[in-house]
Order: sequence, then C-alpha cells, then structure tokens
Amino acid sequence: MKFTIYILIALIAGAFAAHLLLAEQGYMMLTVGGYIIEMSLPVLVITLVLIYLLVRLIVYLLRAPGRLGEATARFQQHRKQDRLTRGLIELSEGNYARGERLLTRGGDDDTAVVGYLAAARAAQHQGDLERRNRWLDAASGRSERTDPATLLTKAELQIAEGDTTGAQATVDRLLE
Repeated sequence: MKFTIYILIALIAGAFAAHLLLAEQGYMMLTVGGYIIEMSLPVLVITLVLIYLLVRLIVYLLRAPGRLGEATARFQQHRKQDRLTRGLIELSEGNYARGERLLTRGGDDDTAVVGYLAAARAAQHQGDLERRNRWLDAASGRSERTDPATLLTKAELQIAEGDTTGAQATVDRLLE
C-alpha cells in the first residue's frame, strides 16, 4: 500500500512538473458518443490517478462492514479470554465470589465450559451446592468434546463433598 501511494505521489508531482516546465505538454483527444474530450497529458494523468483513488475508496468502503464485523468478533473473543484468565487468577488467590462472577460471563464456546466448571468449583468452595449444580448443568451438553470433562469435574466435586454414590453414578454415566 505504501508503495502505491509513493507511485501516485510521484506521478502527480511529475505531471505538475511537466505541466509547468514543458512548453509542449502533450495533447489528448477522446471522442465518446458524439462528445469530444480534449485535455493536456498532465491533466489526463492527474484525472486517471483521481479515478484510481476513487475506485480504491469505494472498494474500501464496501469492505468496511465485513472488517468491522471481524474486528468486533476478535474484540469479543479477547474479552471472553480475558475474563476467563482473570477469573482463574481470582480463584487461585482465593477470591471465589469474584472469580465465579468473572468465569460465568462467557459465551457459547468451549471457553464458556471451562468457566462454568471453574465456577462450579468456586461455588463448592463457598459451600453453595445448589449453585454448583447449576453451573455443572450449564456446562453439560454443550459439546461432545467437553462432556467428559464436565462429568469428571462433577464426580470429583461429589467425592470432595462426600457423595460417593452420586460420584459412582456420574462415573458410570461417563463410561457409557
């Protein structure tokens, strides 16, 4: 892109220099549908450069909505990853309530499942088993790739709670 701009600047400067310095600037005559267009060669060069720039501007404006959508998607993905990271850091520091809040602001992808599983751990650390089960339910069934991790986490949390029969049922469901 820079190279193109340098070329355009050189062409315009050359056209102006030729227009000002040369006595014989060149002549162009174009007949289109009964109309005659006459101009000097430097004016033709400047006109062609301006037409080129106008076409580039139109193409840029037509592609802008797509680029804006891509940028928005990248921004949202970055925010999700940032929340997940900050939430895991908060859990590591023992701030379970804040970590749980950050981890559950995810989307619909596998990253959200990781957040829900970590939030379930945070809820259990806070002693709220009902909320823990809600986060586990939110994580389950999202995708086939994450279902084993969800069931293993559920079984692990059930064992930590002392519910060995529930954990056995969860492991049996996993083995199916």
